[in-house]
Amino acid sequence: MRAAVRRWLVCTCIGLALIGCGLRKPAAQSYVGGQPVDLDELTAAEVERGVRITPRQADVFFQAPTIETSKLIDLRRVGKEIGVKLGDVQRVRVGYLSGTVERATGATMHYLLFQSNFVTGNDRYKSVNLADGQELQFTVARAEDPCVPNCFPIVEALIVIIPDPVLRANTVSGLPLTITLSTGDSITMQGLPAYVQGYLQAVDAYRRKLGSGTDPMPAG
Repeated sequence: MRAAVRRWLVCTCIGLALIGCGLRKPAAQSYVGGQPVDLDELTAAEVERGVRITPRQADVFFQAPTIETSKLIDLRRVGKEIGVKLGDVQRVRVGYLSGTVERATGATMHYLLFQSNFVTGNDRYKSVNLADGQELQFTVARAEDPCVPNCFPIVEALIVIIPDPVLRANTVSGLPLTITLSTGDSITMQGLPAYVQGYLQAVDAYRRKLGSGTDPMPAG
């Protein structure tokens, strides 16, 4: 019974966290590539050094270092209102930029992966929009699940498709996005210019070598 209550509380906390509810908001902890960082001090050079480049037959795959933010949400006030003893719940958000470059043509496409333990259930993501309102295409995939049978609640990863011109048009803004959920609530991602710039610097460095006729990572 206790386990069922805890699961219900996690699901309930989704909406509470997204709309605020007047809860205290301590500073978030942030990590890039597993290392603690102040995101305001992150540099493009640091991100570029952390980009993984992997050859995949006709394409080359790029993945920027993972960004993780965690924040304790105080639910004591909410617990009193619903008659349940609650404390702090950790909200975790994880994401990264990735992309592919086609060796023969240099054609490039980018993707943003995002997931949060406060977004649970199937098909919760309903739309993704840029700051100017432009809607982006996306898919969802079930996050890695170590449980047999499957764990509860279900956590899905959002994979946003970002055309190359769109990403390059947002290097100064850092690609701010608004993610809308099935409840009508939204998640606002403010964007990180240094992160986008560093990722693109790694991609462009490879494309320049490819354009000069030198493939730095030939297919095996």
